[in-house]
Amino acid sequence: MTRYFASDPTELGHADSARVWRGREISLMRRADNGHWGLPGGFVEPGEPTTPEETLELGFFAADALPKPFVPIHRVRIEDGLAGNPEAAVR
Repeated sequence: MTRYFASDPTELGHADSARVWRGREISLMRRADNGHWGLPGGFVEPGEPTTPEETLELGFFAADALPKPFVPIHRVRIEDGLAGNPEAAVR
């Protein structure tokens, strides 16, 4: 597994995730830092190298059959997408 890159919890940074649908299936990635499945994305720190080494697997999954272990906040983001609201959700 890769190391967790964030070293200063007080440093301002940017995190993103994306919901990419193929019909009723959603694109997910398994993270190298903790082995959890979640939405493609992550936290970007100044000077961080590009992210391929942070991903172990990619796949499409039914929203009602998400793989485990799963990143908890990403379940909320998927539910937001399934609600059909066109607005961006900031949490």
